[in-house]
Amino acid sequence: MTKGENENSQEMVHTLKRWEKKWGVIAFNKKEIEAFFSDLRNKPFDIIMGTSMLPNRKLDKKGYVWMGKIPLSQFDVGDNLRFCRRKERFWCVKEE
Repeated sequence: MTKGENENSQEMVHTLKRWEKKWGVIAFNKKEIEAFFSDLRNKPFDIIMGTSMLPNRKLDKKGYVWMGKIPLSQFDVGDNLRFCRRKERFWCVKEE
């Protein structure tokens, strides 16, 4: 845990794939969903990705979160994106 984080904060690293960037989504696997999104399955949450605020995102049945092509355009295929959970329904994403 880094300075300024509370005990409830969580982090994970996701490698951006070519098809995710093309379609504007991030796809999480079952293990990631269980560990990080189990309490948010049908609830909206907000994401800050670089300079973009993405309000009211949801995890769909396939484990996809729609981000949009424009916010993902600031990253390259193969970049490691660090997802940091700051509050109950608030995530930030930055390149690692």
